Amino acid sequence: MGRYTYGTINENNEIVTHDNEDTWCINGDLTAQRITVAPKSDQIELVLKIIKGFELPLKIVYLLFRPGNASVAPGRYLYSDHLEYEDVEVFCNKFREYFETDGRHHLWILSAANDKGIKQFLIYDNHRLLHIYDDVVRIKAILKKKNFREEEIIVPVPEPHIHFSSSDNNVFERALLSYWNWTHLPFKHKVKGNYKGYV
Repeated sequence: MGRYTYGTINENNEIVTHDNEDTWCINGDLTAQRITVAPKSDQIELVLKIIKGFELPLKIVYLLFRPGNASVAPGRYLYSDHLEYEDVEVFCNKFREYFETDGRHHLWILSAANDKGIKQFLIYDNHRLLHIYDDVVRIKAILKKKNFREEEIIVPVPEPHIHFSSSDNNVFERALLSYWNWTHLPFKHKVKGNYKGYV
């Protein structure tokens, strides 16, 4: 079995994995529209294509829910320095397999140019979903070129579900947390325990 970020456990206690289907939908009202995208594969490639249109500089927040290493604390890891697109591209590609195959985390990438009134924000979550606050027309054009279809996305899908986390990825967790000088902030609320390790 390949690595999946989430799925279900059936009545025989067997793992049933879940794949997305290259779909997208619009959520929210006209003042704060969000596009949710469910790519089947190559999620980080799509992330990078979308944020290439974000106003520079960029910022990153890494949300770690269930660390694989006992010495690591869950919480939000913020890198407060301003980043160029190339910085984020190198970072995302270095940890691409980790982001795409493990359900222990979210990745947030946002424009730091909010003082100009620009609020561009992308969340890549542990359901392999992208939630994007940006120019809806621009994002729809990107998705159309990739033959994504518009369809309602129920979040989370399926329900109930469980997140999968591989011990093989613990080395990447350590490497990511030493990649930059992160600022750690604990979560304000307790994270639910719907995680299962797998090899």
